[in-house]
Amino acid sequence: MLLLTIVLAIMALGTYGLTKSEYERGKADELTKAKIAAKTTALTASQELNRARTITAELRLITAQSNGKINNFKAIAKQLVARQKYAVSLQLLPQKGDVERFFYPENSHRAAKTMRAKSGQLARCYAAKRNEMVIQGPVDLSDGSRGFIFYQPIFLKQQRRKILWGYAACEVKISEILKITTASLKIAHVDYKLTKNLAPGSQERAVVLASKKQPENPQSYSFEISQGGSHWRFDLAPTGGWTYKRKTRRFLAYALLVDLLLLILTMVAIRRLGILFDLRRAARYDALTQIYNRLGFEEAMEKEQRRRPKQPFALAILDVDDFKFFNDYYGHQTGDAVLKQLAWSLKEAAGESGLVCHSGVEI
Repeated sequence: MLLLTIVLAIMALGTYGLTKSEYERGKADELTKAKIAAKTTALTASQELNRARTITAELRLITAQSNGKINNFKAIAKQLVARQKYAVSLQLLPQKGDVERFFYPENSHRAAKTMRAKSGQLARCYAAKRNEMVIQGPVDLSDGSRGFIFYQPIFLKQQRRKILWGYAACEVKISEILKITTASLKIAHVDYKLTKNLAPGSQERAVVLASKKQPENPQSYSFEISQGGSHWRFDLAPTGGWTYKRKTRRFLAYALLVDLLLLILTMVAIRRLGILFDLRRAARYDALTQIYNRLGFEEAMEKEQRRRPKQPFALAILDVDDFKFFNDYYGHQTGDAVLKQLAWSLKEAAGESGLVCHSGVEI
């Protein structure tokens, strides 16, 4: 039982250690893949969004070169928008109220409501303060689609100083500007939700992209795309859920099955060892008196002589006279009891250093 208990303890500890290791390895592997997917998404989205910078940058350059006097805005804007499928409209928004505002196409003036929203004001303020392009949104665009508004501050030199003239604004569709990002997420086989703050300094967030199914127990990754105070968060989980828990349960089931087989083999081995031990003892001990038989006595004597070769010893041979008559008269059970008592008395007398043997009818 002690050996079996030790084996069970070793198997339990081994199974626990291996299962925990498999769980940690599977979890780390899946989380690493998810993190790589998030980083890839961030990089792809950043590259796609940077394309919209070119439109507002060109419009800023044209405005600065003309010192804020735009004579052919419609033709310029039409050409810029035609080159990019993701662009919905272009606007020039001067700071001074008495300066004309430019919209292309003309019906895009409906975007002014979105631009006057708190998020639009925060975006323009941030852009002017740091002189960098800022993204407002996601918002509802003038054409009814979902998208972003890019603001590019325009500074003009007046009396050796840079004065904020206004902003170049561009509306872009999310479905077009983030087309590659959306496709890469579908290939990655993940359920996802990509959110963004509406504007720099805004605590309000909105969903940019999302899969049809909400991610279960998602991992969240936050990142920024280029400049402009845009804070993005990516929540994702593998399609169908995380598998490392299921894999760990399968591994545990296999491990327990192996443990059961090993336990059965161990029990068989212990039983065989017990049988071998009993056979070895039966071959060297007298079954009735439990003292050495002749074979056991000879082996024990040889062992003692090797251990103490020069030490003298005494040998006594005892015989019970007429023991057959005793058995016949009182019965074999009583005779056996006498032999047991005699063997016990001799072992007591011989002590730990003495050897007692039962050979035939002699003790």
